[in-house]
Amino acid sequence: MTDHLSNEELTAPATATAVPHSREAEEAVVGAVFINPEVYYDIAQFLSADDFYIHRHQWIWETFNSLHE
Repeated sequence: MTDHLSNEELTAPATATAVPHSREAEEAVVGAVFINPEVYYDIAQFLSADDFYIHRHQWIWETFNSLHE
């Protein structure tokens, strides 16, 4: 991946075809882990970075994964 992407590219969909998604729901999940890192272990059992529609949220989730390994 490129280190320098525009804000538009960072918030672009992660897939070529539109799928049902909710920016607010993704932000809530990521925000919940920032506020209370212990919830990561519950959420990570069924959620992967590929489940996020927004690239930025995928990258954040991948970072959470590496921090919790």
